[in-house]
Amino acid sequence: MSDFDIHTLAAAFALDALEPEEAELFEAHLPNCDLCTSEVTDFRETAAALANAESVEPPASLRESVLSGISTTRQLPPVVSPLPDANPHAEDAESGRPLSAPIDLTEHRNRRKIAQAALGAIAAALIVVVGVVNFTGNDSDLPSEVAAVVDAEDAAEIPLVGTSSNLGDLKIIYSADNAGVALIGDGLEALDPDQTYELWAIDADGARPIGLFDADVTGGVADFLETSEATDVTWGVTVEPAGGSLQPTTEPIFLSS
Repeated sequence: MSDFDIHTLAAAFALDALEPEEAELFEAHLPNCDLCTSEVTDFRETAAALANAESVEPPASLRESVLSGISTTRQLPPVVSPLPDANPHAEDAESGRPLSAPIDLTEHRNRRKIAQAALGAIAAALIVVVGVVNFTGNDSDLPSEVAAVVDAEDAAEIPLVGTSSNLGDLKIIYSADNAGVALIGDGLEALDPDQTYELWAIDADGARPIGLFDADVTGGVADFLETSEATDVTWGVTVEPAGGSLQPTTEPIFLSS
């Protein structure tokens, strides 16, 4: 088996997708190849990260962006040393021993295609995982108060459902330890300066204002609001005049289920 074929078995080896004979050959090659060692480590770390990942619904734009990236990104082959002539009777220049005869790699290539497809799925899933990390507050770009709520041991996620279509995605993360809620979302409309979003706690006694928040120009939301409300209320969001209202003046556009 040539050096090139040994290199391209790294992905399948990391996924335990090699036949015993192939695995034995690759294990013998691995200690002497920094490139393969690095690739195997990367593939295994990716698989381990996915095993601990939280499953979430990806945004509608994910599939289009991944396919667009695939169509414009060329995968480069590994950098390898020049190969000797594939002459079955040739001898190694240094040792003088005959070189091994060529091996039929048809089955090997078929198995590599399966492994490469699996790694493609891992790469796509990893994009989702990265999106989850950014969305749930482990990203350093989040405001510190929002990140503190998301990472709190008592954090409770409360999805909000839009009362009509195309309103975006919004959720509340509640933490009594942090005496407040984090509002995290995307795809919301950026309101005019004379309007604002307002969060309400609603129960049999009526609606109580919790606080105001806005979406940025991209429709993203990452805000912290102080509150001592318990989680057994209905949470609602309305659009109010700038400065907010003491009681809702419009119908809720988001409600907790």
